[in-house]
Amino acid sequence: MSLTFDHPHIETGDVHGAFSCWEVEGLNHNNNDHGRLYFRLNAGLVEASRSRQFGASDLMANGPDVPPNTVLTLNALNGSGLTIRAFRGSGTVTDATTVPPAIPLTVWFFLANEADLLRKDNQLKSMLIRGEVDFLEPMRDTMREFLTRMGSVYPPPPTVGYPNDYQPTPVETNQQGKAEWYAQFFWSVNARGEFEVTGLQNPGDYRQWFLNQCLALIYSRKARIGDGTDPVYSRQVAFQVEANRLWTLVKPWVDVDRNQVADRQPKTRNVRLSRG
Repeated sequence: MSLTFDHPHIETGDVHGAFSCWEVEGLNHNNNDHGRLYFRLNAGLVEASRSRQFGASDLMANGPDVPPNTVLTLNALNGSGLTIRAFRGSGTVTDATTVPPAIPLTVWFFLANEADLLRKDNQLKSMLIRGEVDFLEPMRDTMREFLTRMGSVYPPPPTVGYPNDYQPTPVETNQQGKAEWYAQFFWSVNARGEFEVTGLQNPGDYRQWFLNQCLALIYSRKARIGDGTDPVYSRQVAFQVEANRLWTLVKPWVDVDRNQVADRQPKTRNVRLSRG
């Protein structure tokens, strides 16, 4: 059992556990909303949109809903080039006829997209290495970094199930203190037996961290000398320092009662601050 490293993503709004194991092919700078796509059920079709409004020109893929315990496949619309797959669980799907499209199911395949990277760094195109046409691989690696960091601070508790288990969770004492009880609401176990982030309510707050962390990774691939005489290395260090600073500023929000509103910020317990 591990995190979703093969196809890293974050899912919000799927309160009934209708989908898991999201995969996407063909993401680019204009067929998503800063790295995320919105999904809804509409007249028997599951639709993917780059806008919460689900305008006709914003629909990027669709496909017929499928029975539980089978794989859903969405094919490209409007020349998006997207192919999306997910495992259809037994939960109910949010229906567009009963829930406003302003609060659809959202999947964050990235916390920002390539257009955001290019806006932040105008020298970025020169950082492509031989054979690359985009920065999708460094972006995936940065998503894996996000999952790793989140899992180290708020590790999946032993009793997390599918979807999130609401039973009191035992905690294990270690050198860093005790795992936060609220961590159980971050995670679900998908059909592959992987932990998915499904309870985080503010992924967008990590966008600036994602941009700086991804740029640090991209520049590290071409940094050579390892000191201030190499401008590429200097930029790598600057981006990494900023990413580390931003990580300490953002606090994750979780939704315990599944009403799509964060309940409070989780805090990591520390045994040195406990009183018997």
